[in-house]
This record gives sequence, structure tokens and C-alpha cells, in this order.
Amino acid sequence: MKSIAQQHFERIFDVFWSVLILLGVTLGAVYIPLRLVRNIDQSIFSYTIATSVTVLFVLDIGYNLYVALRRRHNTHRRDRQTALEQYARRRLVIDVLAALPLPTLLGGYSIFIIIRLVKMIRVRDIFTEWQRTALRYANVLRLLFLAYWLFVVAHWVACGWIYLHGAPEGIAFREYYIKALYWAVTTLATVGYGDITPKNDIEMMYAIFVMLLGMVTYGYVVGNIANLLANLDANRKRYYQQSEQISAFMNSRKIPHTLQRRISEYYAYYWERQVGQDESLILNHLPPRLRAEVMMFLRRDILSAAGIFGNADDDTLRDLAKELRPILFAPGDIICRLGEPGNSMYFINNGTLEVLDAEQRTIALLEEGDLFGEIALLLDQPRTATVRARDYCDVYSLEKQAFNSVLAHHPLFHQHIRTMAQERQNIESHDSLEQ
Repeated sequence: MKSIAQQHFERIFDVFWSVLILLGVTLGAVYIPLRLVRNIDQSIFSYTIATSVTVLFVLDIGYNLYVALRRRHNTHRRDRQTALEQYARRRLVIDVLAALPLPTLLGGYSIFIIIRLVKMIRVRDIFTEWQRTALRYANVLRLLFLAYWLFVVAHWVACGWIYLHGAPEGIAFREYYIKALYWAVTTLATVGYGDITPKNDIEMMYAIFVMLLGMVTYGYVVGNIANLLANLDANRKRYYQQSEQISAFMNSRKIPHTLQRRISEYYAYYWERQVGQDESLILNHLPPRLRAEVMMFLRRDILSAAGIFGNADDDTLRDLAKELRPILFAPGDIICRLGEPGNSMYFINNGTLEVLDAEQRTIALLEEGDLFGEIALLLDQPRTATVRARDYCDVYSLEKQAFNSVLAHHPLFHQHIRTMAQERQNIESHDSLEQ
């Protein structure tokens, strides 16, 4: 088994290597087309870039083999060959072709360096992996990935235009490249202004191809950006859709305006606090062990603050956390009434509640972190007071049946609860005798 420190180091190194490869592939994607349209083969700068990219691509083969072997040892026995076989079948040939210095091996034919661009597949894999492991930023990464490819394609189209059109004498290459990039962007965006035009049949055919590519790219980009921007705040989008459905329902059933306002305020608060999602719905999609750990993280402080759970161990608290059910109360809602049977206790996560006596007078206020109704879990007695929500309140409820089920699996804690119940019973009996 690997230590936690070793696993953490591997994750950090994986991210570092992915960023390094992303920079190397991007450098190659920019440099290789420029090398084909401008004679920079003899410069020290060109030699340094070519050598650095070659070394990096060779090391990436070793890294990918290492990752495949690492996954081989971490998977089931019958799946241990899968990682190596998949890499050898899908990516090894591409990585080898990208790493080979073909112009040098083939006698200086620099056109063969374009084969290295197949390494761009690695960029797709890196962004896909980042989206899979960073769900919180998945939509942002998709937007960055789209912008990245737009930049690369525009650069390639500009270099292709320079290769066909040629660079005029007496103009700095940087100045002419900017003009070519301007033509590429306006043509891909289908808004070409006609100030830079093709001069022969080959250039016209190239322009037609770029315009057709631009039509496809424009539709793809617009559709994806609209989808991405909508997904950046998907919860609010669902809120507006739900609001429209609720509004249509209330109007069709002729709900009174005062009641409509209360319903609207409730849903507005619900979506603001719950971020448009039901906690139980999200947690139910997780495997049992992971779901229990998330529940423990979310509810441990609430349970630990309760005096009756002060001596509970982690296993008991974890089982109790799984039984808590989130409930949202609106202002004026009655959570429990004086004299009615008690079958649950409540933990206040947010909001303020008021405790009322028989004359409906406020005798106490309950706020975040407080709990009430625990007598229902310890003693078979009716409610001793009425509890009403003063504002919107998020609470967790623990049903007596679920509580007893947890006690059945934890005998030591069960004994502690029985002792506490007896002490509470003695106090109640003593108070009644004095009265």
C-alpha cells in the first residue's frame, strides 16, 4: 500500500508533468508552422526549441509507460494488462512519431517535422483528464480548451496564408504575420472585410477552404460558448425554469396573491440556500462508503454539539449522520406542538426558532447549533412546548425509529443512552413530586 504522502506527491507530479507537456506541445504547435514558412533552421533559437521539444517528447514516452505500470499494479489482477495494452495500441506509435527527429534522420527534409503535430492529441487527453478530476471547474476548462484550439487553428491558417501568399520584400516578418493572422481570424469568423484578398487560383482555393472551415467553426464555437455560459450558472437556470412552472401552476389554480407571495419567497430562499439541489439527491448517487464520509463531514459538528452524543465514537456518529434528514421550514411553520407525541429530534443548521408555552408566549429562542426534541428519543413523553420558525430555518431531523436502529448496532453507546434516559426520568419524577 502506498502512503498518503506518496499518493499526494504522485498527484502533484502528474499535474506538473501535464502542464509541462501542454507547454511543450503548444510551443511545437506554434514553432513548427513558423519553421516551414520562414527559414530559421540554422538559428540557435530554432535548434534549442527543436532539441527541447524532442527531449520532452522522449521523456513523455517514459512517463506514460510509468503511469501505465502504476495503474497495472493498482488494478484488479485480470485487468493488469489493460493499461499497458491500451497505451501500446492507442498512443505509443503517436508518441514515437512525435519524438523522432525526422528532418535530421531523413536528410534535412524539414517538411517532415509537421508529423510532430500529431502530439496535439496529448492536449486533448490532458484537458479531458483535468475536466474529469476537477468537476468544480469543468465548464471553465471546456471554455479554455475551446479558446486554446481557436488560437492554434488561427495560427496555422495564418502560417498557411504566408506560405502561399509569400512575404513581401522590405516588410518585417512580424508585421506581415500580424496581417496574416488578421486575415485568418476575419475569414474564420466569416466577417472578412476584403482588404486582404487572394491573388491566384491556389490562394482562392485555400480561402474557400478556410471560409468553409470558418462556417463550421463559427457554428460550433457559438453553440459551445452559449452552452458553456449557461452551464456556468446551471443552478440559476434551473431556478428560473422552476419559477416559471410554479408561477403557471399558481395562476392556473387561482392561488391567492398573499399565498403566492409566500410560495415565491420560500422557493427563492430554498434555491439560494440549497444552490438549487436537494442534498439527498446528490448524496444518493455516491457509493455507500463515500456517501457516509461526506455526510460525516457535513454533519459531524452538529452531532458533536449535542450533549447526548458527546461520548459517541466515530462509527456511531457516522451511522447517526446517515440518518439525519434535511428539512426547510418557512417563517411561521410549526415544527412541533405542545402535548403531541414526539417521534424525532431536530438540529438547527441555520435560522431562528421560538419556543412557545401553552399561552403562545415566547419563552426561549433557538438558533444555529441548538437542538430540541431530544426527550422524544430518550423518554416516551409528549412534547413539552411548541416550537415555531421565526424565519427560514434549515434543520436536520433524526427519527426515533432510525435512532433505535443505530443503537442496536452500537451496544456501548446504547448503554450510555439508557443511563442518560434513566437520569432524565429521575429528574422528571423529582420535579413532578416537588410540584
